[in-house]
Amino acid sequence: MGNNPSYFKGDNLPVERVSWDDAVEFCQKLSKLTGKNYRLPTEAEWEYACRAGTTTPFYFGETITPDLVNYDGNYPYGDAPKGVYRRRTTDVALQNLGVFWDFFCLNCDFW
Repeated sequence: MGNNPSYFKGDNLPVERVSWDDAVEFCQKLSKLTGKNYRLPTEAEWEYACRAGTTTPFYFGETITPDLVNYDGNYPYGDAPKGVYRRRTTDVALQNLGVFWDFFCLNCDFW
């Protein structure tokens, strides 16, 4: 539905470089196209979805590593060891965390 603003393009790559306004506009267009109501989640809904009902900071445990999500591994989170810095988005299937999380990948590809 329109222009892909991503710097890194590919069939299985997440879209990046999207503003809040772009995302709201996309939801409005999708709602009009389908006749269903789409919107961005609230901060509370996003947090709940990311944690998946767990009490840990991430649904998969206490910390993250570049093996689990894509970020600059030179700056580890918590007690995690340093890891790789890919300098690009990754194919959503690379983080093999299950079909639902691969598709939506709420914790993936942040900088």
